[in-house]
Amino acid sequence: MTAETAPTTLNRVLKNTSWLTLEKVASMGLSFFVTMVIARQLGPEAFGQLNFLLAGAALIPPLASLGMNAIITRELLDARHTEDTILSTTCVFRLLASIASASLCVLIVASTVALTPAEWTLLVCLALASSTYGLQALEFWFQAHMNIRPVVMCRFAFMAGFAAAKVAVALATQSFLLVGLLFAAELVFIGAVYWLLYTRYQRHISFSHVNWHYGVALFKQSFWLVLSGFAAIIYLKIDQLMLASMTTRAEVGIYSAAVRLSEVWYFFATAFVTAIFPALLSLRKKNEARYQKRLQQSCNLLFGAALLIAIVIASIAPWLVNLLFGPAFNGSALVLQLHVWAGVFIFVRALASKWLIAEHLLQFSLLSHGVGAVINVLLNLVLIPLYGGVGAAIATLVSYAVAGYGVFWLAKPTRPMARVITQSFNVVSALIDARRAVSGWQQRRQG
Repeated sequence: MTAETAPTTLNRVLKNTSWLTLEKVASMGLSFFVTMVIARQLGPEAFGQLNFLLAGAALIPPLASLGMNAIITRELLDARHTEDTILSTTCVFRLLASIASASLCVLIVASTVALTPAEWTLLVCLALASSTYGLQALEFWFQAHMNIRPVVMCRFAFMAGFAAAKVAVALATQSFLLVGLLFAAELVFIGAVYWLLYTRYQRHISFSHVNWHYGVALFKQSFWLVLSGFAAIIYLKIDQLMLASMTTRAEVGIYSAAVRLSEVWYFFATAFVTAIFPALLSLRKKNEARYQKRLQQSCNLLFGAALLIAIVIASIAPWLVNLLFGPAFNGSALVLQLHVWAGVFIFVRALASKWLIAEHLLQFSLLSHGVGAVINVLLNLVLIPLYGGVGAAIATLVSYAVAGYGVFWLAKPTRPMARVITQSFNVVSALIDARRAVSGWQQRRQG
């Protein structure tokens, strides 16, 4: 890259990142508003029916993606194969994976929960709509060419349109099935957006461009990421399915409302870690001491932010739940007061996940997610029959603590990260170091 092209490339990267970040924040706000309206209109029982089926459908994406997201971008940039070959191959492989994972999703949900005819209908529709996950690979062509703006604008336009439709249907019918069918339709239309935008640039997906040997080679590279992603989604989403199988749909609705309020903050940890990760990687190569210092400061900042969020939300939970969801969901307050503390471990785990990549320790990501999934399932089996949604919240908190912190003590290569997280638990030190880190970053920006 020449000196003349470097600023242009940097500007395009920053614009791409800005568009993606803006879309994420806007879509989060829109999604939360829609959730709030739907919950108030449907009530705990119907809201619970909708949410445990959506939680079941959430098992599909980590398997359907085949863990290839970062690999696709790398392949497009390396250009060892033509773009048509790369994208046709990955789209077809992900289409096949979508079909297989959708079938697995239906089997898991159907074997876990006794479904009504309406629930069966929605589950099958969500599973069929998931075939469009294969087309989401096309987004990485736009990312590789640093032209994500048209994707973001079209995708958000469809999201906004479907959000309005969901609210209108919820207000008019109070039917979880009709609202759920809109979720399925949204997946199909978003997939169509990728296809239409890609073909607009005279690009084509064709079976004639599929290289099966190349696809198998890519799958072998991503195999551990597939297992890790599936284990992660198990311990992140299995609680709602287990609640549905052992309690009432209303209990699932109460729990789901609390979870939405608790998890809405997780994006900020992901955004922060994504932003600082390149700088951390650069420091790791140039100055190990400064790398370790910045790693500790980053962990302190994440821990301090998560701790502040947990304290505030736990303190105002009864008032907040009543304000947003109404008196019918007052039972969500206690669940929220417990579940929100899991965010502390989600925040530091976001940094730990990047650290595992930097240190080439991806196999430990599978270990941590796998242990977290097993503990979550076992605790849910014990606690849900005793305490319902509160028991599921306790199981979630414990499993997140183990997966995001405890597991890092088990193996020698990951203990350095365990010590970093432990140091962050010193609240005073964490807040002081976090403030220093922010001041340092501000000074460098001004300089």
